[in-house]
Amino acid sequence: MLALASFTFVNAQSITDRCGENYTIQTFNDAGGNYQESRNQFYELTDLQDSRADKPEGVVYTIPVVFHVIYENDVDNISREQILDQLRVINRDYRRLNPDTVNTRAIFKGVAADAEIEFAIANLDPQGNCTDGITRTYSTLTGQANNNVKPLVNWDNKKYLNIWVVRAINLPSSQGTTLGYAYKPSINQSYIFDGIVIRHDQVGTIGTSNSYGRTLVHEAGHYLGLDHPFNNGCNNGDNCGDTPPVANPSFGCDLNTNSCHNDSPDLVDQIENYMDYADDDCTNMFTACQVNRMRNSLGTSFLRGYLVTASNALATGIQPNQNLPCAPKADFYAEPTLLCEGNTVQFNDLTYYGNATSYQWNFPGGTPSSSTQPNPTVTYNQKGIYDATLTVSNSHGTNNLTKYKSISIRSLTNTPYINAFGDNFENYPIPNENWAVNNSLDTIDFRYFTKTAFAGQSCVTLQNFNAIQSEVDEMISHTISLENSKEATLLYQYAFAEKSIGNNDKLLTYISDDCGQTWTLVKTQLGPLLRTVSAKITTSWWPTSSSDWKQGTLDLSAYALSPTPIMIKFEFTGGGGNNLYLDEILLATTIGTKELFADEADLKIYPNPAQSYITIETTIDIDKIEIKDLSGRVILNKVPKSGERTNDVSIADLSSGVYLVTVYSEGVSKTKKVVVQ
Repeated sequence: MLALASFTFVNAQSITDRCGENYTIQTFNDAGGNYQESRNQFYELTDLQDSRADKPEGVVYTIPVVFHVIYENDVDNISREQILDQLRVINRDYRRLNPDTVNTRAIFKGVAADAEIEFAIANLDPQGNCTDGITRTYSTLTGQANNNVKPLVNWDNKKYLNIWVVRAINLPSSQGTTLGYAYKPSINQSYIFDGIVIRHDQVGTIGTSNSYGRTLVHEAGHYLGLDHPFNNGCNNGDNCGDTPPVANPSFGCDLNTNSCHNDSPDLVDQIENYMDYADDDCTNMFTACQVNRMRNSLGTSFLRGYLVTASNALATGIQPNQNLPCAPKADFYAEPTLLCEGNTVQFNDLTYYGNATSYQWNFPGGTPSSSTQPNPTVTYNQKGIYDATLTVSNSHGTNNLTKYKSISIRSLTNTPYINAFGDNFENYPIPNENWAVNNSLDTIDFRYFTKTAFAGQSCVTLQNFNAIQSEVDEMISHTISLENSKEATLLYQYAFAEKSIGNNDKLLTYISDDCGQTWTLVKTQLGPLLRTVSAKITTSWWPTSSSDWKQGTLDLSAYALSPTPIMIKFEFTGGGGNNLYLDEILLATTIGTKELFADEADLKIYPNPAQSYITIETTIDIDKIEIKDLSGRVILNKVPKSGERTNDVSIADLSSGVYLVTVYSEGVSKTKKVVVQ
């Protein structure tokens, strides 16, 4: 017999009281089942289990999981990292290790419980071959998915929890947007009426996700037998005495709601419960009764108990320290990857396929410089950019992975840029001493590009045309001191094109004054406001003329005269558009405590752009003229004759690029940018 699927939704305003149940009941009955009989049988079996004296309290049940990614494009085909992040969330929440348990109200803290249930990605497939627990199947059904995706790919549902990841769910009788659904346990379930279907934008918290990762927490509760607390309204609830009945689904996070008064004592609605529809950032608990019901399902061999036997742990490869029949494949991530001297990085092993029996880490520049632990911590005491390497082995072979220039260490005590900073990206590929690069999911990140530039021969690009949508990439500057600057403005050239109407790419700029521990958002450029060309370009694009570029400005005056250095971060989030380019980044500052020129017209520099000379006109006597490149190196010094307020300066020997021209008078200065062609 089969059981009812249940659903969560994205937008309360688009929802009626129909949550997809008619669709699942109809498919159940069409297949010859009797839904109500199935649910009555489930309650009878789990209630019987509840009464047994030998119920295994304190035993952690581990469920083997396989994710079937059904995709039509690169956006649908989500990364392994995003799936592992989802497992992190669900295991945290089911063990009540989520940090928001502090938000559980006092009236419910006594019934909130650790489910002692965990989910492990399978290491062996049904044929006994090594796997990463993820299948990938191309199908146009991903955009209108329901049970129709299950025949495409499925593993034995008596051994694995099958989770189908799709773009959109289409249920004929549903109203609103369905985020996921799951079938509850029943005897002799077929795979068609089992497992979980979920949208990829609800998987985890990174990549394409726009959620807290709790849709799967909710649906796994259904998979293990739980009802909604609003099931049949105030007349029934979820058949758990420690979950107050709820008249209707709870949306938002209204902690004052008490929709049913027939419970004793008369309690407010348990908005915190994962099985209601309250916002993800409001839910944080299962009750003890719910935990018992889920564990009883796993303790009954013909419901879900077949998943958690010792023999099934071996068959699916999730038994700890199991000797799997293949060599391991090294993978890891580090957190954080940008930090200051003397701070510590946590390295986390993500090795898959064969279980590793030995680890060898190498950390150039770190302390320790090597480790044999699975998840070591390393301290970096000197500024620089460092590689990290992991080598893993077992009896079947060895594999290694090096992440080059992955750790960037900054110095707060030896800041190289004092009231000046700039880069025209002509000399050194990034990442380098000036710039750190962070990338969360794919292999596309900010990098050196020589096919175009605003000025000179090269720039920085993010090849967003082929990137995963919603991928976040960062480019972070070295530390910069503005301690003597009265005013400071960051100038930069950027170029971006859209592919189609509706692209929602965004470029955010942040400032940190604590070496990247926290960031303050100071500028946002979104969608059409980011583009620098009006045409929609459907092939991989780069700018071909200066008109394809725009100048961005960032007012840093709030950080002027501060003794604490800052860092600047450009963060780009892909939204389906074309490539992004950055060039000629420079800091323009005014030094001193008084204004050198009352008006912009009082200082003229022309022509600009220039080729062989520039003319500098001022309305006051000046003491010195200085030209620097964007790295801060002084290229030219000139001391004008007394009383001379028009000065011709030869620039014939300068290479093409952007330079900073600074004029000094009575201890204060003013800087302007000049482009040399």
